Parts: sequence; structure tokens; C-alpha cells
Amino acid sequence: MNRRIERRLLIILTFGFFCSFILVIHNSLQVPKTSLDSSEFKQLNEKLNKFENSLIQERQELEDLQLEVDRKFARHPHAQILKNLDLPLKPWVEPIPIVVFACNRPVALREHLRKLISFRKDINQFPIIVSQDCDNTQIKSVVVEFGENVQYIKHISSETARIKVPKEHRQFAVYYKISRHYKLALGHIFDKMGYSSVIITEDDLTVAPDFFDYFLATRPLLELDKTLFCVSAWNDNGVPEFIDQTANELLYRSDFFAGLGWMMTRDFWQEIGPKWPPGFWDDFIREPAQRKNRSCIRPELSRTGMTEFGQKGASGGLFFNRHLKRIFLNQKPTNFNQLDLSYLLKQKYDSSFLKKVYSIKNASLNEILMKNVEENGQNEFRIEYESMDNFLNIARKIGIMADTKAGVPRTAYLGIISFFLKGSRIFIAPSNSTKWNGYDTKWEAPRNVLDGL
Repeated sequence: MNRRIERRLLIILTFGFFCSFILVIHNSLQVPKTSLDSSEFKQLNEKLNKFENSLIQERQELEDLQLEVDRKFARHPHAQILKNLDLPLKPWVEPIPIVVFACNRPVALREHLRKLISFRKDINQFPIIVSQDCDNTQIKSVVVEFGENVQYIKHISSETARIKVPKEHRQFAVYYKISRHYKLALGHIFDKMGYSSVIITEDDLTVAPDFFDYFLATRPLLELDKTLFCVSAWNDNGVPEFIDQTANELLYRSDFFAGLGWMMTRDFWQEIGPKWPPGFWDDFIREPAQRKNRSCIRPELSRTGMTEFGQKGASGGLFFNRHLKRIFLNQKPTNFNQLDLSYLLKQKYDSSFLKKVYSIKNASLNEILMKNVEENGQNEFRIEYESMDNFLNIARKIGIMADTKAGVPRTAYLGIISFFLKGSRIFIAPSNSTKWNGYDTKWEAPRNVLDGL
């Protein structure tokens, strides 16, 4: 009963206010004094109510439509990219730990840690954590030398754990030990320590002066662009004769996972961690089931390099003298945090990259090798390939890395391999970008061919 009375009082008060409002407007407009009979007032009131209800209904329809648009937008694979396309990248403020994988090389570890600490500006932004798998006691002693500058994690060693290695892979047992170590360390960093990202290095690597700036500036890209899954400091074709040593600011997207100093996120770990392989973890990441057509960021000039300790690594120094130790390490620091790196977002990068590659002069391999191409002021050229066998022939004659992993050539993006040669930028590209059907995951270069590289 009380509610009914209150409702009537509210109606009366509202009606009174409305009448007063009408009178004020009426007088202010100096409307001739005429009285509104009850029927006229009722009609006017009905029109106003109808108009108000119509507005309410239209507003509700607009809100419902906006919700539907937002729902569809959120499901779009590039939603976050599109949302942030015209916004500057925000500086990354969360800590990014550096995890150094170590086993039994104390001298190598000491040199690696010295180099990292010499270039690190903020211990809180970049905590350094050494992860050890083997039982070599000297490793911990080296870590202790650096005091609070370095943290230490010791896992039960593979030998103590007696890991199982398939009989057909006994000669590759070390790769199973490494894969186990990676799973333990990454699980500790993400699942126990709760970090949102990590930079992974190994004790046989050295780093460039702008190593930390590079990763700090590119970290927001992994957050905004879900078509990216990593940032690598390594250029597989980064030997002096195939790079522009003045292009220290130049970065690319790449479909090839290079590793050798790289950054990943907790989201990616939560995706691949539960199915982590017992061996050959890097090839596992390169498989289509994990990569899912996603890419990495890589530099023109590597921000990591291989030290002499790499010659005695797990691979037995494979390609070390001919290639790995020759990778050029950038020495001119770049303040990447002052650069606009949004051009690396897929929605900006792809169209610009393809337009550039397919608008420059198409030259033959012989023209490039003999430097007989008519430049006409140009210093960028395209060499086209029809098949992977054709690509292999081009790569071998030029001298760039010719092998593939899961069908992806090293440094390739959308099937295009970029490098620098004799003062010109060269792109080895599919003959028809619109008909390119992606990488042939079953194709592999003949073993005897690669052994001769």
C-alpha cells in the first residue's frame, strides 16, 4: 500500500513540475494567453511520452548493436592489433628475468655473466637467474662471486634423475637432457616465480651493448600482437657479408624460430608447456602445431654472438667455424625505446613489406652475383624462386643458410628471405605472392647437400 501511495505522490509531483515547466516556457516565449483544456494537455502529454519511449528504445537498440560489434571484434584474430594500430607502444614496466642455462662450463658462465651485468642498467627490471642442470659444483661458486647481482636455481640433474632416452636416439642423449632442463627452468620461472615473460640465454653466448634495450622495447609487441610468439636477438644470416652494418635500427618479422637469445611470454608457455617434448625442444617449437602461423621479431644485426665455448657445445661445434662464430655482433647501441616499433605489428607490416618486395626490380641470380644488374639509382632487388629446389640452388650459390625447419627457410617471412649483398638489399621471394600457399612442411634439403655448405 505504501508503495502505491509513494508512486501516486511521485506522479503528482512530476506532473506539477511538468506543468510549471510548460508555464515557464509559455511565458518566456510570450505565447498569447490561452488555456489548455484537459484534452489538449492529455494529447501533448501522450506525444511526449511516446517520443520519450521511442528514444529509450532506440538507445537500447544502439547499445545492443554496440555490444554485438564488440563481441565480434573481440573474436577477430587481429583485434588487439587493430585496437592499438594507431597508438604508440607503451613502455614495458614489468620485470623481465634473464635465465642463463648452465651445466658444466664455469669459465664460460663467468664471462657471460660479466657481459650481462656490464650492460644491465636496472637490476629490478632485469633480474639475472642462472639455472643449472648438471652437478658441477663450480657453477654455483661462479654465481656466488656475483653476490646479489645474480640468482641461482639448481635442479636435480639428468644423471641423478636417470632420464629415459629412446634406443634409436642414444647418440642424442644430450638433447634430451637439455629439453628436460628447459622444461624445469621455464616451469620455475613462470609457474613458481610468476613472471609474465623471460629472456633465455646460454653460457656460450655474448651480448651486444643494447641487448637489454632491444628486448625491453620489443616486449609490448608480444602483448599487442598475438600473431607473434617470440623476439629473437639472432640473425641466422648475420655474417658480415650478408648484412648492412649501418642498419642497426632495422628489425624484421620472421616465420623462422632462431633462438640463441630470445624472449617468450607466460601465455606461450602455458600453451606449449603441458606438451613439452622429451628432446629436441627447438624443433618442437618450429612445428606447425606450435607455431600456428605465428612469427618472431629478429634484428638485421644480431644482439647475441657465439663465443669460442660454443665450439664444445651439445652440437659438437656443428657449423661453428664456418658460420656460428662469424655472426656479426652489433656494437653501436640503439635506443629502441625512442623508436616507433609499431611498424612491426602484422596489420601494418605485411602490406608494406609485400608492396616493397614486389615493386622493386626483379633480377636474375647471375645478374646479382655478377653485379651486372642495371641499378638506375636502385639498391634493392628481388630474386624469384618457383620451388624449394629452386630456392636451395639460389641459396647455395649466394652462400646464405639453405636449410629449412618444418619447411621454413632461415629468416623467412611469408616465404621471403632478406639479406644484404655487395651494397644492395636482396629479397629471395616466391614468384607469385598471391598464389603462394605457405611453407611445405614435408620438404627438406638433401642431407648431402647441406653437409657441403
